[in-house]
Amino acid sequence: MRLFGRTIRHTQLLTAGSRILYRLFCLTPRRRRVSFLSRRMPTPSLDFLLLSKAMSEHLPDVDIQFDCYRDRGYRDGGALLGHIGSIIHQLWLMATSQACIVDGYCPAVSTVRKGKRPVVVQIWHALSSVKKFGWQSVGTPAGRKLNQAQDLCMHRNYDLVVAGGESSRPGLAAAFDMPVSSIVALGLPRLDYLFSDDERIQAMRQAAQQEVTKRYTAFVDQNLVKIVYAPTFRKIRGGPSPLPTVVETLVRAMPAEEFAVLVAWHPSDDSQGLPALSAVSARDVRTIDLVAFADYVVTDYSSIGLEAGLLGKKVLFYVPDIDDYRVSPGLNLDPEHEFPLISFRKPGALVDYIRKSPKDDDYAAAGLWAYCDGFRPQADGACSQRIARLVAGLIDTSEAMADAC
Repeated sequence: MRLFGRTIRHTQLLTAGSRILYRLFCLTPRRRRVSFLSRRMPTPSLDFLLLSKAMSEHLPDVDIQFDCYRDRGYRDGGALLGHIGSIIHQLWLMATSQACIVDGYCPAVSTVRKGKRPVVVQIWHALSSVKKFGWQSVGTPAGRKLNQAQDLCMHRNYDLVVAGGESSRPGLAAAFDMPVSSIVALGLPRLDYLFSDDERIQAMRQAAQQEVTKRYTAFVDQNLVKIVYAPTFRKIRGGPSPLPTVVETLVRAMPAEEFAVLVAWHPSDDSQGLPALSAVSARDVRTIDLVAFADYVVTDYSSIGLEAGLLGKKVLFYVPDIDDYRVSPGLNLDPEHEFPLISFRKPGALVDYIRKSPKDDDYAAAGLWAYCDGFRPQADGACSQRIARLVAGLIDTSEAMADAC
């Protein structure tokens, strides 16, 4: 639009409006509150749920608030304007909380000019950044345009970023345009879900797996080779996603008399499933809960492969579009380079590998399990507690600094 003879982008208007509202909201007293903010899903993530419980233990007098919504507008460029109500409420929480926890980019957090408070901690929603994102992929078809990223102050205002492990730190630092020293390898709460001996967490996981058994009986009860196929989301501006074609090609190569295939669609993918094929389509369920039932986990550029590898599952990489993916959005961890023995461009080659039924020692030679062992120090069941202690300390420090001013 044009204003005073000057063309103003909608992203510039959003940032300007956010800053004005934030300044107004800051006139109200800041409260003893920790807010969890996301635009990835309409409900709190597993990481949020586990960390919020730990925060309540370390700060029992703190009010815990969630504001989560799913932004589906990436490809049409109109993105954030359809979620003004959610952004306004997140701005209010940002202005009135002592700390905000995010698991991705949130305009209410990054576009404003904040002081020493609130403390903002980013817990990225993947164990490692296999594919490039954020500032790493700006200007590619899968990333934001440079002017959008600059207008929306993408990934700004973080005081700290929590990484799943040491090997994740360089990629996250580049994606967030931050020094590596600001990325701390405390492990993610989702690791507690997999490895904690806490009875409440174990009960939570058992209940989730019972729900999987009930909802996907046709997959769980099959006396066949069970494949959980978890492809990552393809972000494409101005065109349809290539993902359905990629999925269909692989599924058709797996005969229904040999394989039971469950396609775990990415939460952000809008594909309508594959009704003409024998595969089961799974949505609105955590992929990690499906992995427990798999003989093999097939993925491409998703960190679910690392989580599955930590659990001792045989993971295979189906990467027919890897040449394109190396360009857009790019890769921090290239499956063909790191794990060539278990990376496949052709579906037939992947199926032949499974038919050979490799023993554990043979599979281990591919190197994925050894790579995943790099996350073992964080997989001690105490990630949520470490993060909660750190956030509590940052809150106390920021309060002291604000009082001194």
